[in-house]
Amino acid sequence: MSAPWIVLQVLRIRADPGRSSGGGSFWGAEPERDATPAPVFHLRHEPVSAGPRSPADAAGPRWDGGALLAFATRSDLSAWFAPRRASIDPRGAGATRAVVTNVCEEWVVRESETRRGDPVVLVRHHWRHPALSRATFRETWRGSHAELVGELGEATARIHRYAQLHNVSAPNDALYDAAGDAVDGTSLWSFAGLEELETFLGGSDYREIAADERDFCSSTEFYTARNRVVCDTSTVQHS
Repeated sequence: MSAPWIVLQVLRIRADPGRSSGGGSFWGAEPERDATPAPVFHLRHEPVSAGPRSPADAAGPRWDGGALLAFATRSDLSAWFAPRRASIDPRGAGATRAVVTNVCEEWVVRESETRRGDPVVLVRHHWRHPALSRATFRETWRGSHAELVGELGEATARIHRYAQLHNVSAPNDALYDAAGDAVDGTSLWSFAGLEELETFLGGSDYREIAADERDFCSSTEFYTARNRVVCDTSTVQHS
């Protein structure tokens, strides 16, 4: 795996019945064309109601979509974030608790021919076992677990792209959000369509992947999303 992009992950909290799920000015806004520094890529994951999702509770997973904005360096992300803090940061004056954020590194385990353009994404949020440090969780997830996924033939044939978002939020950072920091990692599994995703989830390879995850994850929530690429100027993973 090559060096990672630095990603601001925005998680939209599932709305209570009768409450709007809007996430503030950031969620609905297109990225500025002349923003400096500009995001390397900006993705939105919009939930598909008919797609598979985990039975976290009667209403489903606690998250209701998300967005990713990637930068070459953490300093670029900080510079972009500073003038927009009021509309993104839950602590900002103009913000809403409809969204939470964390800072991640994107590690691409398997790249798609269409890169980030596959239409269907299985978004899976992971929480580590309490006895494990985040560093140990990351080492296991990016090491032996990623190797396991790469060795599974049927899964490799169906999964177009597999990326891991490792939470690298720091409490003393201006970008820190304690609510978003609770998620240790997010995995993104891309497919050509719902049929391929459903076949994958019903197969033995997925059961083996999930069993291995239980060795280092205390819980995992997932939902199916439509992948919307707002912009992507990356051509290769930087080093």
